[in-house]
Amino acid sequence: MTNWQLQPLDPTVDTGLYHEAYYWRAHKTHLQVDRMPLEMFTADDPTHLTVGLFAPDLVAVYFLREWEPRRYEAHFTSKRGTSRQLLLEAGANLLRIILSYADEVSALIVPANRALRQFVTELGFERVGMMQFFCCTDVSKEPTISVRNQRRFIKYVKHRNPLGIERPYTEIQSDIHKQRQVSADCT
Repeated sequence: MTNWQLQPLDPTVDTGLYHEAYYWRAHKTHLQVDRMPLEMFTADDPTHLTVGLFAPDLVAVYFLREWEPRRYEAHFTSKRGTSRQLLLEAGANLLRIILSYADEVSALIVPANRALRQFVTELGFERVGMMQFFCCTDVSKEPTISVRNQRRFIKYVKHRNPLGIERPYTEIQSDIHKQRQVSADCT
């Protein structure tokens, strides 16, 4: 396997990388419900943390949104053909960094996406239940949406190790930046 790096992305500087990653999902229409709008994905929002996986070019993006203090919602996309082992190794490394600060990271996955459900399970997430709600683009149609337009998701959660050391948020970003300096050798 090749060397890889995790690198935080900045929507004001890395616009091209955000657009590239967003459109990787275009071919996955059979698995997606209404997805996050591009404007939300590229928003310069302090509750968003977007981390690119470079090997050596951008091959995946891990997107985390802090929906409550110390609780993150995770999203993920990768370039077609990227090694599953590479994605798992980098994902596990990023989770270790995030969970040294956060209490939990959760993922909501449509039942049809078995590959992603298996992926998060391999990363140590636990299935905690089913949820049903309106998606991002449905909310913009609020006066016309009905209950039948709700989407079903399986919720997976990974909690912080109870022996984890609390650290300020700025140290998380510092740790991710260190990944740029010391690339990991995948074996």
